[in-house]
Amino acid sequence: MLRLFLLTLALCHAVFAFPQEANNEDELSRDMELLMRALERKVLDEAAPAVTLVDIVNLQTEQSSTLVFNDVTFGSGNAVDKNFNSDLIQGQSCTHTAPQNNPWWRVYLREPHCIVQVGIVNRRDGDYDRLTGAVVRVGGIGGPACGSPVTAQSANIPGGMNLVICDRPIVGDQIVIHIPRDGAVLQICEVQVWAVPMKFCM
Repeated sequence: MLRLFLLTLALCHAVFAFPQEANNEDELSRDMELLMRALERKVLDEAAPAVTLVDIVNLQTEQSSTLVFNDVTFGSGNAVDKNFNSDLIQGQSCTHTAPQNNPWWRVYLREPHCIVQVGIVNRRDGDYDRLTGAVVRVGGIGGPACGSPVTAQSANIPGGMNLVICDRPIVGDQIVIHIPRDGAVLQICEVQVWAVPMKFCM
């Protein structure tokens, strides 16, 4: 509403700014249309936030439990190692919890960000449907949810990047991914986080 008010105010000011001899209605109409288009472009440009990829490589992470299989530890840091190999067994670069109730994974950001989207790379060498129902939260396990839980259709794409888009920008310094289900397993091969300038969270 504020942008609409400012646009209207600018147009009214422009009308009264025309010299008295400029009484050609066609020219006036044309000039006003050009001015309106220019102002609309400016408003749209100012309204469109710049979405950037947050650097979370090798940041501090943790998870509710860690699977060790064939002397390989599938720790929480594997989701922020910049290795997108989604073959859990061969690549050895994915996280994996033990089967448990409500498993979770967390990354601590360097500072608060205005989060708009989180990407979760799923395992591709089997059991990828385990990601169904995963919820992304900003600011901790009790923080607001970003978007909707991962659907079964999305989870059943082997090695797919599941994009979770927040309904609105959310400010926080942690990203938590969890599965609110009993006997669940959380396995993640990489996580990416996108944010906009903090003013869009104010």
